[in-house]
Amino acid sequence: MSKVLGRLRCPYCSEVVEVNDKVFMIFGNWIIHQKCYFKHSLDYEVVDKGTLNDIILRYWFFQ
Repeated sequence: MSKVLGRLRCPYCSEVVEVNDKVFMIFGNWIIHQKCYFKHSLDYEVVDKGTLNDIILRYWFFQ
C-alpha cells in the first residue's frame, strides 16, 4: 500500500486526492485533479494521466 494514499492533496483545491479520482501528473511529479487542471486553464506539460491508483502503480517513487 502506498504511503501517499489519504495524504496527497491537490495543490489547487487542497482536497485529498482519492484512489479513483482522475488526475494528471505534471512536471515535477505533481499530482492534480483533472477537473482542477481544466477549471484553472493550466498549461503545464502533462506527463501522465489516469486515476491516482493507475499512477501509483506505474511509478516506483509512489510505492
